[in-house]
Amino acid sequence: MTMSACPSDTLAIAVAQLNSSLGDIVGNAGKVRRARVEAARQGADLIGFPELFIAGYPPEDLVLKPAFQAACRAMIETLARETAEPGPAQVHSPRDTALKRLPPIDLRKAAYPRH
Repeated sequence: MTMSACPSDTLAIAVAQLNSSLGDIVGNAGKVRRARVEAARQGADLIGFPELFIAGYPPEDLVLKPAFQAACRAMIETLARETAEPGPAQVHSPRDTALKRLPPIDLRKAAYPRH
């Protein structure tokens, strides 16, 4: 059994301190996927990413564009669905006020904290 399949008194958390590229939603998601694979290999149950990782930082006026917001949201929802597979859950945190106006996302195992 994998670590995440067995109940345990231990929660292994990985922190992905990575650099994202501003506006490169697909490329940033690729980095998330690779980091998740590595975290799973090391036995993590949860992996956290820097704020606005999918959008890139600092997003400035990009977050005011509805199409950009929708693309970020769609990618986060895609990543959440992938989290249903074995491996660590993912935590993404959009702190920008423009993104905070989005309704909550049902992420199953993943977390999308709202501040």
